[in-house]
Amino acid sequence: MNAAPMPSLLIADDDPQLRTALAEVFEGQGYRVRTAATGEESLEMIDRDLIDCLLIDFNLPGLTGLETIQLVHQQPIYPVSILITAQPTPKVLQSALILKVYTVLSKPIARALVTTTVERALKHRLRAS
Repeated sequence: MNAAPMPSLLIADDDPQLRTALAEVFEGQGYRVRTAATGEESLEMIDRDLIDCLLIDFNLPGLTGLETIQLVHQQPIYPVSILITAQPTPKVLQSALILKVYTVLSKPIARALVTTTVERALKHRLRAS
């Protein structure tokens, strides 16, 4: 019997070092990982590929992470979203809540926290579907 494929994760951050570090962590755990540097690039990938979880920075060039999530949520099937930000202001947190973002993680993010959060978000997504 074949095991179910590992979930796919899109990591969107304009910091190439953070993108690469997170991609290596999740690839090491067997996830199918895609990366993007902008919100626009994220939207293109989500249109092309089935993405289970979107881990996206708030502060991106062009579309912000929240603007990207809002557009992603217009799709009939969309990934569970986790927002990461260096400045979790009340306005950002309220907007994330309105958009039904799974959670907001503050930068710098610890490896254990981000991996546990992604696992929980994917379990939440499975229960909700």
